[in-house]
Amino acid sequence: MKFSRLIKDKLFGLCIYGAVVLLIAVLLILLETELPAVIFAVLSLLAIQLAMLFHEYRQRRKYYSALLRLMNSTDNPEKIAEGLPAADFAEGEILSAVVDAAAKSSRREKESREKALRRFAGNTSFFTDRAERDGKAAADELRQAANSFPSAEAARISHAADRMAELLDKAVYFAKATAPDSFPTRQCKLREAVMSAVSASSHRLMESRVGVSTKGLDIYVTANPEILGFILREILQNAVKFRTSTSNAAVRISAEREGDSVRLILADNGVGMDEDTLTRAFEYGFSGTDDTGAGLYLCKRLCEGMGGRIRLSSAPECGAKVEITLPYAENNR
Repeated sequence: MKFSRLIKDKLFGLCIYGAVVLLIAVLLILLETELPAVIFAVLSLLAIQLAMLFHEYRQRRKYYSALLRLMNSTDNPEKIAEGLPAADFAEGEILSAVVDAAAKSSRREKESREKALRRFAGNTSFFTDRAERDGKAAADELRQAANSFPSAEAARISHAADRMAELLDKAVYFAKATAPDSFPTRQCKLREAVMSAVSASSHRLMESRVGVSTKGLDIYVTANPEILGFILREILQNAVKFRTSTSNAAVRISAEREGDSVRLILADNGVGMDEDTLTRAFEYGFSGTDDTGAGLYLCKRLCEGMGGRIRLSSAPECGAKVEITLPYAENNR
């Protein structure tokens, strides 16, 4: 804000004030006041008015500068209202009231959205839990029924059941990834989470002759066991899909503590990835096979939702290594 702009806004009032000062000077002269005293009085009144104008200019400039800085740094009315200094002039008070009203409206809209999301999350949780339970039961029944068919047909039925369970698993956790309350965490032991995931994937691991070895898993972390289990199952499934046919396929799972974090490592000796595939591995829809392209994308999103990180490294014919970093938890059991 420029000082000339304030003068322009106050021009009418300044003209009235000048006329009053002139009238006072004339009255003093008519009262036969000495000329130096008249000049001193006029200059004093003008100096007082100038000081008042300069003080008001500083107040306005401070307020408007803070407002512009906040508006340039954020579009959130609540943050603007919190950071805005108190106004010491009428226009500023009106503007502050407008900003406060916008912040309250934004807060109400946010609360309404969060309430709708919680309601959606509750509905989603009910249906995803039901779909997960019934879908897995159906897949198990298909596998059992396959035993009554010839070996070739049984293999196809079993494969279809595995595929159905895998797609259902991804659909369920994709829905959970969109819900705000899907990531409640607690203390859990890595060994239990890893062995549960290995057990759930045992059919495909044995069928594909992929060996699994573990080391250093007697560590506790803060995580959501179900979500961690899904992430581990996805990584194990990738190890099966991208195994080599020329060597004994294997996955090595290990963990080590690093300060307040735990690094869980899953390394396989599969076909590996080239640089382009590695760069796009966590993109939604990208897949190295005819898969959905949502597996690693979901792993990253779910891992970050639990407060963790996931990293992938690989090279062609050198396998792949997934590193999952999670908060360390003291054993309070």
